[in-house]
Amino acid sequence: MRRIFLICSLALMVLTACTSRPEPVQSAPSSTITTSTATTAQSLPQSPSTAATTTSSCPVWNTKRQVDESAPVQPEIYKVDVDTTNVCYDRVEFTINGTATHVGFVVDWTSAIFTDPGNSRVTIDGNAILQVVIRAPAQGYDMSGHQPGTLLAKVGDPVGAKGRAVRQMKFAGSFESQSTFGVGLDHQRAFRVSTRTEAGYTYVAVDIAMER
Repeated sequence: MRRIFLICSLALMVLTACTSRPEPVQSAPSSTITTSTATTAQSLPQSPSTAATTTSSCPVWNTKRQVDESAPVQPEIYKVDVDTTNVCYDRVEFTINGTATHVGFVVDWTSAIFTDPGNSRVTIDGNAILQVVIRAPAQGYDMSGHQPGTLLAKVGDPVGAKGRAVRQMKFAGSFESQSTFGVGLDHQRAFRVSTRTEAGYTYVAVDIAMER
């Protein structure tokens, strides 16, 4: 009987050892987060190198009256041109036959141009008019001149050429060493007035800004 009990106990131990296996250990869930490349790119600020460029390289001016109070000069205005080669502006340029340290001028908006002398209205094409007064005589309208008897233009006549913004220019007269011109434009625009001397001539330039 004791032998039978021992045999049964031994068999039971073998059976338990064969059927008892350790439970598999479950790994903790991964904490790695995957981020969409497209989403990340949208959330980053746009770099200056890739941002759309909206600032023009052209200079910034305004539409205000511009004045130089310098006294009148003796050399004559003998040429008026319109230059459209610069992408930023139409240049209306008045050429004076001689060098002058300073040339007086007044450039301002007006509703109409009148002759000086005479005060007669001068019609001019355009929806806005700049009056340009330069403190220098026009060729043929004083007692001197490098081409006696030759007039810059008759009063009321067109001068120069048309530009992109410039519709028409007209000469309104010269009196007491002061010459008046009307510049008709498509509409009011910012402008700049400058003077320079070069190769024996003096230039007064009125630059009319293009659209920005």
